[in-house]
Amino acid sequence: MDNDLIRREDVLKLIEDIKCNSDIPKNYGTLLDIMRLIRRLPVAYDVERVIEQLSEEYQENVDMDTGVRCDNWVVDMQNEMIDQHIRIVKEGFTLTTKLWFY
Repeated sequence: MDNDLIRREDVLKLIEDIKCNSDIPKNYGTLLDIMRLIRRLPVAYDVERVIEQLSEEYQENVDMDTGVRCDNWVVDMQNEMIDQHIRIVKEGFTLTTKLWFY
């Protein structure tokens, strides 16, 4: 998967560099307005990386003393919650996109 995400800090640094470079003609008010708008942009995230990190939280249903597989409703509930979070992350982009069309 291509990672085309751009960090907000990197964009602000780029604009700050332009602002501080005396060789580039500029309008300071416009640069400040652009920086203000960038700070308000929603933060993007890498869906696959979030899913990978959530998946690492799965726990095995094993007895701590014997290592034998067992039923543990607490672990089952935690794993189900992780599954729900993964579904939300996967569907999040689709849900957000649909809202733009209404």
